[in-house]
Amino acid sequence: LPNACVLAYHVIGRDLMRWVVTPDGVDAAHFRFSRHILEGQANRLLRACADGNPGVEAGELADVLLNPFDDLLETHRRVVVVSTGPLAALPFHALPRRGKPLGTTHVVSYLPAASLLMQTPLDDPLSGYGTVVVGDPAFDSASHPNLRRLPGAALEAAVVGRLHRARHVMIDTAATEERLRETLRGRAIVHLAAHGYIDEIAPNTSAIVLAGNDHLTVARKH
Repeated sequence: LPNACVLAYHVIGRDLMRWVVTPDGVDAAHFRFSRHILEGQANRLLRACADGNPGVEAGELADVLLNPFDDLLETHRRVVVVSTGPLAALPFHALPRRGKPLGTTHVVSYLPAASLLMQTPLDDPLSGYGTVVVGDPAFDSASHPNLRRLPGAALEAAVVGRLHRARHVMIDTAATEERLRETLRGRAIVHLAAHGYIDEIAPNTSAIVLAGNDHLTVARKH
């Protein structure tokens, strides 16, 4: 698409590599940034977003991740973000640009790898059928003492389910692994509004936290 760009980020030690891909070409830049500081800012931003206030970390991260591409973002309203490592879970749509969250002025999408765009064109019709929605699973608080329930995610799930006329909307205690796995196969859209965690050493054990002591990972296959 002529008004779309890909912003890709990769952290190697203390080095942050940034790429921008547009229909006109590819540009790359290097930034020296302590991984420990970067991880801390990203984690604090995630916690602050849970309280509805991104805080100063959002602006600090925007200075490094968005501001170098400000002129490009002025002419490209569709942004596809590819990020790894400590930036993998970062909500780029919440980062400020010119006083407003990026998500309010741009269409922001995420991909785990830019190479996926070579397989399926941007905005290609989704294959499969139906929608599965999960929101605010009632996880066991004793097993996850550092997590809080997400009432906003329950509302989000209900609205998404209604908009997509989803037959399977799993909220609270209904969001179990067994029920979710039974409905996943062949779906066009799977919307997960829940806690998750990333294991960089063993990525296959990264998981979405579900009801009770259940988790959804790619490590288990049927």
